[in-house]
Amino acid sequence: MCVLHSRGRALTGKFIKATVAWMLFDQSAILTVHNHVITRNPRISVSHDKHRTWYLHINDVQEEDKGRYMCQINTATAKTQYGYLHVVVPPNIDDSQSSSDAIVREGANVTLTCKATGSPPPSIRWKRDDNKQISINKTLSVNEWIGSTLEMTRISRLDMGNYLCIASNSVPPSVSKQIKVSVDFPPMLWIPHQLVGVPLGYSVTLECHTEAHPTSLNYWTRDDGVMIHEGRKYKVLSTPEKPSYKTNMTLTIVDVEKSDFGSYKCVAKNPRGETEGTIRLYAVERVFSIQRKRMLRGSRLEAMTGPLTFAMPRILKTLSALLFPTRHEKKSSSQNYEYIINKRSPPIRASTKSRALERKRDSRALNWFCNPSWMNPFKSVRTKEAISLFLSSAELLLPSAEPIVSRQ
Repeated sequence: MCVLHSRGRALTGKFIKATVAWMLFDQSAILTVHNHVITRNPRISVSHDKHRTWYLHINDVQEEDKGRYMCQINTATAKTQYGYLHVVVPPNIDDSQSSSDAIVREGANVTLTCKATGSPPPSIRWKRDDNKQISINKTLSVNEWIGSTLEMTRISRLDMGNYLCIASNSVPPSVSKQIKVSVDFPPMLWIPHQLVGVPLGYSVTLECHTEAHPTSLNYWTRDDGVMIHEGRKYKVLSTPEKPSYKTNMTLTIVDVEKSDFGSYKCVAKNPRGETEGTIRLYAVERVFSIQRKRMLRGSRLEAMTGPLTFAMPRILKTLSALLFPTRHEKKSSSQNYEYIINKRSPPIRASTKSRALERKRDSRALNWFCNPSWMNPFKSVRTKEAISLFLSSAELLLPSAEPIVSRQ
């Protein structure tokens, strides 16, 4: 019986008073004869147990040591016995035959290759480092791909990332190689609001979202093409987003003046191309803005714009009658309030006044309403009553309110 063991174990042959030789049969190489080592391999040695049990020792076993070994008894009739040595080797990825990081144009095809050695031969599987699915083509996406070659057709920016080639053969440890796939494409822009309105004296922020790879050079210009730089008037910011090819561009204009109205362009450039988007900044009247004050906190009138415009004629008539009553008016504030509840126009004044005088009084009421200082401590009981009735009536006329542009 011959048994092959590695690292300190041996092939043994039990024979009595005979010359024993060991051979690597596959290579027809004589290794030892009796007590003598014939091969020049320093890892080979031989020993015996009182000439009855013979051992062939192979130290530091290598992959090339695998094969069929034969022990032979040199008697009148030679006797032989065979043993096979299996050498298992952990997987190893051959970088020279495997793909390195790849850069491709969007819409092109890409092929990644991963070659590994080991015994038994290792299997190769692919997966994405971020655990997203691998898009093989437009109709097939998988969590893992088996095989030494990974082919992806019509690759897109969504396929950009790190891919792992993992080799395993049941002999630990498994090994992996990371291959980065970059997808180049020209810049693209997305503008949430192409028309932005702002009152004079306010601050406003313009916004553009860009997608580009390689990362684009981003900047803002006026309609005359002059680049806008950071300063007291302008605050320029570019914020990277996820995925890495996305960027959020913002331009904040402080204390808007008349000269600030007009067109602004957000521009993105990279080696694959360039693009630009236009945002138009226009003036918005502050006539119907209501400041956020403690008195209105929690109210539906806390901030509103469009709905107030719709109901303003009726509210303005009532407000002017409450704030600036003429001496000929006999109706009380409570009577005026009842008219609003019934959704009717305010009462007609007892005296006959000219339309010019009426418009003048309405203008005074409107100026009072638009002036932020109108929330200051009230100077008279009548003013307090007027404000209370006005807010109540406005809530009746305005069941819903939308937020306005806030001063920064």
